[in-house]
Amino acid sequence: MKTVFDTSALISLETVELLSHAMKISEIIVTEEIKTELESMSLFADKEGQAAQRVLEKIRDKKILVEKSNPNTLLISSSNVHSGEKSAFAYCVEKNVQVFVCDDIDAGATLEELSAKHGIKIKLSVAVIVELVKANLISKTSAFKAVKQMAKIREWEGGALEYLAEKHLKQI
Repeated sequence: MKTVFDTSALISLETVELLSHAMKISEIIVTEEIKTELESMSLFADKEGQAAQRVLEKIRDKKILVEKSNPNTLLISSSNVHSGEKSAFAYCVEKNVQVFVCDDIDAGATLEELSAKHGIKIKLSVAVIVELVKANLISKTSAFKAVKQMAKIREWEGGALEYLAEKHLKQI
């Protein structure tokens, strides 16, 4: 199965060292804009910058595919959807990829109608963690620990993403 990821979801999974596991259940695709965002993030010495460096290593090793897309394929004028997300979602539409993993709630909500129209499922990185449990690649305990750690590193504590993460975890 092919899955397009945005920067936020890649970073979220890599900060808790689960991106490599996700690569076992799906072919991960990013756009050139996402790669550029990762390169910018990799300049920082914090945990997210270090995660971006590791994702770029996976790209260099051709474990994650980088593809071109035309963000102008869709007329998305909302400031809630940034250039990387636009390019990634446009790639899904252009190439009929049915799953887009994005941890930006505002972007996801803005793209909801378009995603329904084009048959694209927008998922959070936590949904990928749930799939890893279902595929027996990680334990439930590991999933709960990873999400708790992710919430702390990504500063989701007390916010909508933490609430949605807990909701997803109830599925396992």
